[in-house]
Amino acid sequence: MPKESFLIASSVETDWRQRAIGVATAIRVRTLDLTLRRDGCYLSQALSSAEILATLYTRVLHLADPSDISAPPFTGVPGPAGAGARSGGYFHGPHGPDLDRLLISPAHYAVAMYAALVAVGRLDPAVFDTFDQDGSTLEMIGAELAGL
Repeated sequence: MPKESFLIASSVETDWRQRAIGVATAIRVRTLDLTLRRDGCYLSQALSSAEILATLYTRVLHLADPSDISAPPFTGVPGPAGAGARSGGYFHGPHGPDLDRLLISPAHYAVAMYAALVAVGRLDPAVFDTFDQDGSTLEMIGAELAGL
């Protein structure tokens, strides 16, 4: 590899790592702040998954830009009875054969995922503050968060 190419690759790699570190820190700070203001939240899940989510959102996932980063109002649970209802998966952007979808089994990681979405500009920070409030699309246990 020519020396110049190595320098460019090294610089890009450093930039990516710095961004991922910043996103992981933002996930922790935002979730801790919410936990303190609400007197409880799934803080340990956010703290333990921050680097994983930061890596996924800054380096691994191929997602389309979301058309809107504000939350639609809660209209019901998505599924056959709630056709047309939106979930937090809305913030991953449109679906497509060349785009990734993120599925995480533990639904208690919802707050960490929402904090990650804010950190990478896919969710409005003001919407994050509606987490687990009546009428909010941001559920405490995000059973429909990522897969839709």
